[in-house]
Amino acid sequence: MRYAKQSASSATKQTKKWQSYTEQINLLQQRGLIIDNDAAAAKALSSIGY
Repeated sequence: MRYAKQSASSATKQTKKWQSYTEQINLLQQRGLIIDNDAAAAKALSSIGY
């Protein structure tokens, strides 16, 4: 069995820092998303993810 050799750059994963729902909502608003109900948005993020 043969395995493809991975270069150092392809083996490195980029990870995002953890953000609370409030931080995620603020980021989405900064990017232009209009959110009228922060509580509903937080609930949606908790069930869907980002």
